[in-house]
Amino acid sequence: MKLYFSPNACSMVPHIVLEELALPFTLVPVNLKDKTYSGGDFRKINSKGQVPTLELDSGDVLTENSIILQYLAGLKPEAGLLATTGIERFHQLERLNFLTTDIHKNFTPLFNPSMPAEGTKIFKDILKTKFTWIDEQLKSSEYISGKTFGLADAYLFVMTSWASAKGVEISACERVLSHHEKMKQRPSVEKALKSEKEFKQKV
Repeated sequence: MKLYFSPNACSMVPHIVLEELALPFTLVPVNLKDKTYSGGDFRKINSKGQVPTLELDSGDVLTENSIILQYLAGLKPEAGLLATTGIERFHQLERLNFLTTDIHKNFTPLFNPSMPAEGTKIFKDILKTKFTWIDEQLKSSEYISGKTFGLADAYLFVMTSWASAKGVEISACERVLSHHEKMKQRPSVEKALKSEKEFKQKV
């Protein structure tokens, strides 16, 4: 498999999951500004020009983070990153969906350098509310996915990293911050951070 990614982007989520599952894969960095990669025009791989993009050994291509994550979890269901049956599966997908939409999408304007300060404040305030909700959910479990590490935990790690980078005020979300520190100690996260840092330094 090939994972087309950009360092520190949301493509880090499937990167962490691939490391967690110990699946063989190749990282292919993408320049998101001009939509290119080492093989040329990235839009020939993914016409949307977005990461993550997962190219399977069969040649099939998957896009959209939540779809890629569910596909990867299904390759090794015994790893328990996503429940395979029952209502638990849908509760886990509910949390994942909240992260991929309510939280992720509200970060998008913060990556726009032309966004005026008043607009930036609005989205930061929205994100603060969203992270506060996540913090409340972590009262009953140390993992947002449930009793054990799952797909949503990898996603929350990346979103919390963005909160720090973009100045979103979540200092009161102690459980979210504790979760983030715990995730940084996880071998799969350590490997993903290390390799993406190395790719970024080459750019």
